[in-house]
Amino acid sequence: MWRYGFNEAGKLVKAPPMLLDWQVVHERMPWSIILLLGGGFALAKGSEVSGLSLWLGESLAPLQKIPPFAISLLLCLLVATFTECSSNTATTTLFLPILGSMASAIRLHPLYIMLPCTIAASLAFMLPVATPPNAIAFSFGNLKVLDMVRLS
Repeated sequence: MWRYGFNEAGKLVKAPPMLLDWQVVHERMPWSIILLLGGGFALAKGSEVSGLSLWLGESLAPLQKIPPFAISLLLCLLVATFTECSSNTATTTLFLPILGSMASAIRLHPLYIMLPCTIAASLAFMLPVATPPNAIAFSFGNLKVLDMVRLS
């Protein structure tokens, strides 16, 4: 059995050189973008743990009077708008439990609402936080937020 740095006889084995060390990570990692994306995940988890997702889902129950197609369209517009200010992954993590609770409360199949809203969340292209490729392009420092908004 091989262990890190030692062979079966217990002799020290020369390990290959490291591909990545802390100095390289510290210099080249766009920490501000990672914290920005992580903040979206923290927001989503906090709303789930606190019960906010469940409460919002139940408070959307009056939508039962609207036809299901209109509910789906309205919620897709809401999710697509929200995902411009938050990462698409964090948006779906935040909204899908809410939409599932709401669909159960109004006796509608959850996939009828959750699937179109998941696809709508991937329509964000404007701000740096919207998608990981946008965050990577923005992290090089050559683009400003207004440049990204104009290009969209």
